[in-house]
Amino acid sequence: MESHAAPGAIQVTERTYRRLEDGFLLEPRTGVVIKGKGEMTTYLLLGERPEPSVARARYEPASSR
Repeated sequence: MESHAAPGAIQVTERTYRRLEDGFLLEPRTGVVIKGKGEMTTYLLLGERPEPSVARARYEPASSR
């Protein structure tokens, strides 16, 4: 995966994507040709998913929940 990613980027497989998707933002890259694997979809790791604001949920008026 490393040799097919852009410099400084982290590229992961579909299997890794499924394990990370709940906590991280990933961007799909289709049609990437991987030596020994052929064409496949890979994903670039963009960063952590922002957590919902606990303070906003806690102090939101009951009528808007």
